[in-house]
Amino acid sequence: MAVGARDIHYFVVVTNVFDTLLSIDAVFDLKGSTSKRFVSDKLSTLKDLNWREPIWTSQYDDMVRQIEVDSELLQRNNIMDYSLLVGVHRNPIIGEEETYSSPIYRSVFQYAHGGLTCQGTRATYFISIIDVLQDYDATKQVERFVKTKVLGVVSSVMGPKITNGAIDEQVTCIYCKSVFNQSFHIPMEAKVVSITCPFCMQTFDLCPDFIAKSDINISSLEPALYRSRFTDFVRARVLKRTTQIAVEIPGSVFEGDYFNIPFQNKTYRVAAPQGACPGSICHIELCIG
Repeated sequence: MAVGARDIHYFVVVTNVFDTLLSIDAVFDLKGSTSKRFVSDKLSTLKDLNWREPIWTSQYDDMVRQIEVDSELLQRNNIMDYSLLVGVHRNPIIGEEETYSSPIYRSVFQYAHGGLTCQGTRATYFISIIDVLQDYDATKQVERFVKTKVLGVVSSVMGPKITNGAIDEQVTCIYCKSVFNQSFHIPMEAKVVSITCPFCMQTFDLCPDFIAKSDINISSLEPALYRSRFTDFVRARVLKRTTQIAVEIPGSVFEGDYFNIPFQNKTYRVAAPQGACPGSICHIELCIG
């Protein structure tokens, strides 16, 4: 029996990026957009405006090149709205790869327990591009028009009341759930600010409601522009290149111990790498902003 075109089905099979014995302490879904990209509940999957610390890595060039190649393939297939999934294991890990042998292929970016380590935070990161099946179809085009043209005009006309250069909003504390008034001075330099609850005195991050409603930097974007914004965000905010130097390990310092390194008129506090002992020459990666 001949197989017709309608009988052909395509499947996308991906590996589990969190295939590790390490705990995943935080998960980020990053697109490069800012509209509705902040989550106040730290137990949820976090988004672009929650992202704070970059991933410092000696593999910066290779990772950026891989992301550019992958996103170029998606662009050629009219795909947009994909994300960079980042899982974080926050605690430093000491020792060799776990005894568990993964049955799946692992790339050069999965050398440390299925992820890669960051010299700056000593955390382990698990990274992958996900949600790669969304076409820039008529639905997405209409979504972009409505959110940027229609709602953008409504927001500018019916914006919040500004009194003495500030906007007042009612804020709910994420810890004690108390409601209080908070003033935000205009213009704001950042979309996310840290505020302190006057009741429980806990400090938390917040994206003010008037900022969220007026932000038209939405996810829905034509594939070429989406790719450009996505890769620019990765290069500027997500990944940072480390500088590697050779250092003689000082006395009384062994593997895992912290010590200071003077470099280019600054002092960097780093951890001695695996196998380090007093007098040995080791290559250290510095996070130079």
